[in-house]
Amino acid sequence: SVVAHALMRSICVVFVCQEGALETQAVLLAKSLRQQLGRTVELLACLPTPTMIYGSPSVDTLVLLRQLQVHVMNIRNPLGLNYKIGNKLACLEAAQRFCKDSGLKVDTVLFLDSDMLCVEGTGYWNAFDAHPEAVLLKPADYNTWGGSEGNLWAPLYRAFGISEPLERVQATCTGERMWPYFNSGFVAVPIHLCTKLQHAWIRISQRIRDEQLVQEIYPWLDQISLPLALAEAGLRWAVVDESYNFPLYARDGVDQTTMLVHYRNPVNCIKDRKCMDAIAQFCQQSPELWKLVRSTPAWTPVSEALQLQHCAALGACPFGRNQETSSGTETTNSAERPVGHDVAACSIVKLESDDGDIRRGFMHRTSQRIIGAVSRTLNKVHMDVFVVTSCVIGAAVLFSVSSYIKTSAQRASI
Repeated sequence: SVVAHALMRSICVVFVCQEGALETQAVLLAKSLRQQLGRTVELLACLPTPTMIYGSPSVDTLVLLRQLQVHVMNIRNPLGLNYKIGNKLACLEAAQRFCKDSGLKVDTVLFLDSDMLCVEGTGYWNAFDAHPEAVLLKPADYNTWGGSEGNLWAPLYRAFGISEPLERVQATCTGERMWPYFNSGFVAVPIHLCTKLQHAWIRISQRIRDEQLVQEIYPWLDQISLPLALAEAGLRWAVVDESYNFPLYARDGVDQTTMLVHYRNPVNCIKDRKCMDAIAQFCQQSPELWKLVRSTPAWTPVSEALQLQHCAALGACPFGRNQETSSGTETTNSAERPVGHDVAACSIVKLESDDGDIRRGFMHRTSQRIIGAVSRTLNKVHMDVFVVTSCVIGAAVLFSVSSYIKTSAQRASI
């Protein structure tokens, strides 16, 4: 069981939380981890600084994190402001320092990208038990860098004086054989090795950037430097399968063994029933979380898809829209009603339609919005034409009147 394993192996999960869409993602990730793994893991949210650049998560977000027993800690991006993905490179040592200062006995630090959800807890600990002293990683989905024969990797290894690796991995989406190249959205490190790996990871990343050893570093710098850092630090690594870092953005939906879903863009959640059920359940349990999801523009497609579902208590009543009563009057819009009414009364956790209905409903709503926008544009065009025409007619009348007065004046003088 999860509890039994927790007594044997303790994990601290660390992720980034910053103002905007990322704070909504971070709260959903934390909620999903608590839902599936309970209190068997420590959770740490790293807040990038300076706040004048990254902003600060809202008070509501911080309250939600506190309710989920998520610790927070400030970090600074070691790769500078031009590569914001570099915030993740500060997370490993931050988690190690936090655990030490808090007196927590943790075996492994697990960094996760914030755009992930934990949808299953059964079997979660298997990889950690199998490789307790190795860095756990999932190969990249695609061979986006390095070339089919590793023609870009070889000179990079030589530049750092590191022997070329003999190991090869397979891209999880294409099956292509490639040099060690990993998706950095899931990085599990034995806690006593965090500082060693992070220092090597930062140093190599900075040198690649400063000496322009790689022409295009965005958005792959952290993934290019990671295998080099592992080799330079002399750390052993092991591969985990897709169930620990499932690329929903490249798949039609998750399978039964998936534990961690990497959705990348919130809209990808719509195509998977398991993700939508989980998000709906989280929002039902926490009106404050539903409010956060609904108020985040990047999550609008998801909140609208949820709103289109059948309501268990009120029938087919998509909450969040004005509803007409039998007398023909409109009820108050959901934005003006308490969030609890939307979630509790409508029970959005009851997603009774299949995924096709979700997508069709969302497409219908989107098409209606497009039609409305076109209509408003045409109305505006018609109004503009009316105004221009009125101005032309008015000018013509003024010209005629002016000519008449001038002619009359000339006749009078004669």
